[in-house]
Amino acid sequence: MASTITLEECKFIAQKLENQELLNELEKPGCTDYEQLCFDAVLTECKEGHWEKIDTIPTSLLNMLTNKQGRSLLLAAVPSAEEKCIQTLLEKGISIDRVDEKGNT
Repeated sequence: MASTITLEECKFIAQKLENQELLNELEKPGCTDYEQLCFDAVLTECKEGHWEKIDTIPTSLLNMLTNKQGRSLLLAAVPSAEEKCIQTLLEKGISIDRVDEKGNT
């Protein structure tokens, strides 16, 4: 699946998350898996309840973020039954209208 966000947008997200490890990975020459790395970092922050960091990222950018299967943050949180994460994503309107590559919403 083609990336929906750019490497520069991923670097912006890494800075907002204060995630130096992610930023270092994104700075490596030839990094092509940047969206998945960024997606995983944001989802982890969601699951850990670090909304103060996530709130610094524009919702429009979070809405574009998908994993390799085309799943949004909301769709990725559902299988692991992360209730607080799911509830907060819904309340904030993050990824509520995204459809993955299989047509799931």
